[in-house]
Amino acid sequence: MIWLICLPVAVFVVQLIEDVPVLSARVVAAAFDLHGEQGTITVTESREVREGGGRGSSHTATHCFGVFTPDNGGPPLPDTRVHIGDCDEGNVADVRLIRKDLSSWVMPNEKDTAYAFGHGWGTALVLFLFMGLFLLIAGGPFVLCAILFPVMMIAALINRARNRGRGADATATDAASGADD
Repeated sequence: MIWLICLPVAVFVVQLIEDVPVLSARVVAAAFDLHGEQGTITVTESREVREGGGRGSSHTATHCFGVFTPDNGGPPLPDTRVHIGDCDEGNVADVRLIRKDLSSWVMPNEKDTAYAFGHGWGTALVLFLFMGLFLLIAGGPFVLCAILFPVMMIAALINRARNRGRGADATATDAASGADD
């Protein structure tokens, strides 16, 4: 019965781990030129964007956008958000791109975002550390329960089968030794 509670919570926690700490680690790595698709970005504009959601929690922030050109010769991506120090129109910089990924049902990564070296990693690092720690502490027991409960059930079934086999062998041995007397 407890496994029926642990399993859905564990699935949710594992999806959150992929959505927040793992994505945040990718962002930090991209900001230090260690992860993501290499390319260049040409800044096209700086504009105000509404962020957040829900009632009363949205706000506007100024973001930098440009055209990302992959080093591998793929098609350029217009309107790519970029974390860069100098957001002047026409500025060109080497960046790493984290492509959008809509596969998550909890918190999808909805925008292609590029990172110039040393920019855009602060919030991602804080999210990685705190959400990673929180999910480890709060979600870890549910994940362990979801994994270990079936393992314990299988181990109990194997032990029961072994004990039955040993009991049958002991009964046969006792019967054979009684017949020899």
